[in-house]
Amino acid sequence: MFGFEEAQENMDFRGICRGVVFKTDEEFIIREKGLGEVKQVEARLNAFGCPLIYEKIKTMDFYPLKWRIASLVAIKNQFNFSNDKIKEMGMTAPKFSLITKIFIKYFSSISLMAEQAPSIWKRHYREGELTVAVINENSRLAILKLTNLNIDPLFCVYLSGYFSTMLQMVTGSTVICRETKCFYSGDDFHEYELTW
Repeated sequence: MFGFEEAQENMDFRGICRGVVFKTDEEFIIREKGLGEVKQVEARLNAFGCPLIYEKIKTMDFYPLKWRIASLVAIKNQFNFSNDKIKEMGMTAPKFSLITKIFIKYFSSISLMAEQAPSIWKRHYREGELTVAVINENSRLAILKLTNLNIDPLFCVYLSGYFSTMLQMVTGSTVICRETKCFYSGDDFHEYELTW
């Protein structure tokens, strides 16, 4: 299980992310556990030295990237979530994100989505570079490459769910996403293989 001690190693990571990522966390907590449990997670965050209060977060403002991991770790620990549950959390996030919904509405083909993926990433996270290494509609295969972002293996789990739903929203098909390369496994970058 990921704990605050392990996450603490990455808490000095610099970077920023949009508040929408925390709003999707809040929505997931409310949906899964109820509104009252949000305060329990915030208490864990505060004890960890992270002053994140979900209701005060502004969707389009930027916040420290280290809070992204603190939020995931606090949620995982508070509810004893498995990695599958964290992946599910990532899968639901695009459904709550207005930024994502707008992009999906206007880029409803796989090729346009592939072109816009780096831009969508940068609208959420100012660190890391996301590129589409392979997109093959005939073989129903996409490979995403994420470089220069190594903040915590729990985030890798979350992203595999996030990426699968993003592609599912475009294809209308069930998508399977697996991380085939990972910085935490000794690779120089993260790579996600998506099939549908």
